[in-house]
Amino acid sequence: MKKFLLSTLLLCLTLVVSAQDYCTSLGWSTKTDRMLDGLEITSTTGQRNINIQMASRTDGDCYRGVMNSGDPIQFTPGDNINMLVNGEMNWTYIHVFVDWNCDKDFDDTNEYVEKQPASRDYFPYGEGASATNRTFNFNVPTNATIGLTRMRVILAYGIDGACTLTRTNDAAIAVDVEINIGSLVMSTERTVSVESANTSEGSAVITGTNETSITSNQTSVSVTAVPASGYSFKNWTNKETNEVVSSANPYYYRGEEDITLVANFQDQYIQLTNIPTIFINTENGVNVTSKEDYVNAYVTVRGAENPEDNITEVLTEIKGRGNSTWGMAKKPYRLKFDKKIKFLGNEAKEKNWVLLANYADKTLLRNALAFETARNIFDFGFTPSVTFVDVVLNGKNLGNYTLTDQVEVKSKRVPVLEQEETTTLADPEITGGYLIEVDGFADSEISWFQTNKGMKVTIKYPKDDEINADQTKYITDYTQSMENALFSNNFTDPELGWRKYIDEASLVDWYIACELFGNSDSWWSTYMYKERNEIFKLGPLWDFDIAFNNDSRLGDATTKYMRTYAHDPKTWIKRWWEDPGFVSAVKARWGELRARGLKSFMNNYIIENAELLDESQRNNFNVWNILSSVVYRELAARGSYEAEVNFLKQYVANRINFLDNEWGLPTGIESSECDNNIVIAPNPIENGNDINIFVSSTINGAVNVMIASVDGKVIYSASEFLNEDNTIKISNKGWAKGIYIIVVKDNNGNTQRGTMIVK
Repeated sequence: MKKFLLSTLLLCLTLVVSAQDYCTSLGWSTKTDRMLDGLEITSTTGQRNINIQMASRTDGDCYRGVMNSGDPIQFTPGDNINMLVNGEMNWTYIHVFVDWNCDKDFDDTNEYVEKQPASRDYFPYGEGASATNRTFNFNVPTNATIGLTRMRVILAYGIDGACTLTRTNDAAIAVDVEINIGSLVMSTERTVSVESANTSEGSAVITGTNETSITSNQTSVSVTAVPASGYSFKNWTNKETNEVVSSANPYYYRGEEDITLVANFQDQYIQLTNIPTIFINTENGVNVTSKEDYVNAYVTVRGAENPEDNITEVLTEIKGRGNSTWGMAKKPYRLKFDKKIKFLGNEAKEKNWVLLANYADKTLLRNALAFETARNIFDFGFTPSVTFVDVVLNGKNLGNYTLTDQVEVKSKRVPVLEQEETTTLADPEITGGYLIEVDGFADSEISWFQTNKGMKVTIKYPKDDEINADQTKYITDYTQSMENALFSNNFTDPELGWRKYIDEASLVDWYIACELFGNSDSWWSTYMYKERNEIFKLGPLWDFDIAFNNDSRLGDATTKYMRTYAHDPKTWIKRWWEDPGFVSAVKARWGELRARGLKSFMNNYIIENAELLDESQRNNFNVWNILSSVVYRELAARGSYEAEVNFLKQYVANRINFLDNEWGLPTGIESSECDNNIVIAPNPIENGNDINIFVSSTINGAVNVMIASVDGKVIYSASEFLNEDNTIKISNKGWAKGIYIIVVKDNNGNTQRGTMIVK
């Protein structure tokens, strides 16, 4: 066995030297239209195929290095070699070098093996030229040095050696192939056996057979690991020593001693960061190129908080989604499972789910911040869920996404009853439910209408393939009646005006949210729903990636009203603001929302979730290197994730201050809000969990912690000692749902406050 380990060590050293000492084939390419897909090399030992799939690049990084390290092609002195080069090679020469004397260069006689073509016309070229395969033949010198060596294949117009290109205005690709020149047999036989470390994860065989053991005097014995579904091959280990032998599959064992090789496997799906990773593999690896047509796919989740949410290869369909966002480099997607699923533990159990890409939002937080503020501070009937995830599509890391609900009429989603396709104007069920969207893109949809004031409206439910003419007439007429009342002379009348058709409380919350979040698309995209025998309600909120001062068309919008500066159509909101009763209701509601801890909630949410996303955002911006680039309508590119988050935090604070000054703030509200030095996590919190209170370094030592409900009832008061990281941990067992004010004071009188929500 010592003899085997020594020979393996020497072979590994030879491989390392081989990989390090050869000159690098550097060059510069200004074209990206050359492809090298693979090589097929045939010798007396058989045919070997090497997959390459490489394109020339304009940045000059066109050298792939050794393509088959640890798996040399077997040549023998005097052998005749046939090589087929696969790929698009229009206007390109093929240059082949082989280091026959193993001296780590390609400069010796006969080492420049082949150059094709003799003229440019040998290959097709020009626009639309198709891929071309070229074959050529050469002999291995009879005096070739025995041992490991290297072949270099270059696609380029002109070169003066194996390491340098003389042309800079043509495509270039260079790859190396490891060659073993030597005898095909050994002096003695040895037995090579294989087994699996875990048979449920995969199996192992002698390559090309169903056998698990072979006695052979061949120089190379090939063994193959076969992973089970959901697993990938990891490495081979020596059963006797437990040492890692190779990570190649198949692996070519060339030792002289008997050995049992153990195939080790691993979960094929490895969580990328600290948040869940969603793996999507389409059938046959087809690309997702359409917003209309689904393709079949399988979804796997790793890293879910609850282990039962870690699903493996569940059947689904996937297509693109969005309007302007679909045209961006990082695409949003819609998933449709074949069965209803509580995806990643979300409340709704449904087939349809959405992956928001947030490409134009470098904080990755704007949609989530709007949704979670609406859910916890406002009173909307339904707000889409938020789960931060990383996404891998067909093996490609796409970075950070927000998993959320599809906006649709379903249980735990838009809260209206579903209608039958046969419902007529004579049926009482004709009054609901409906989901419509005032939509700037409505005229590109199937079911839509336009009001007399030019407001384009899409009918989202009943669905396009289910809605009948009577349902279309009912919701069109009802919407027009609302608009007529809004623009009538008695539009402020609670019985005859617009309030007859729209729930004022939901309209007030929706309007405040639009102004607070600075949503420039507030009136361009507005959802409304109607339950049976009820009036319109506004919601759900949707689409905030260019909100929160992230739309250059508005400039700095910190102190601009969306009812004045947001994109048209603003026809309805301008009229509503002419109603003194609506204006009074907005100002009164603003005070209520501030008393609920609006400012502290938003501040804490940004801080807490920016920390949560730290690892994921680094992964995201490694994939999408855009932190220093404006990619859509951002006011500026601030160069770092931290700077983007700080900009968002500052906007929220300034925007709330602006609205306080405009709409008024009840006495005592601001004193209950947290400053920028305190964070409460998690927030909101479910009853029974621990609360973590983070205070700034200005507070130290022993502190008094007081927690009270917003009506002044003290539910907790005790002396505590800060942990080393300036935190305090408290249990909230038995507390009622609601909003609580937390006050932390040290012996020097330094005080910090925060607001917490118990769900």
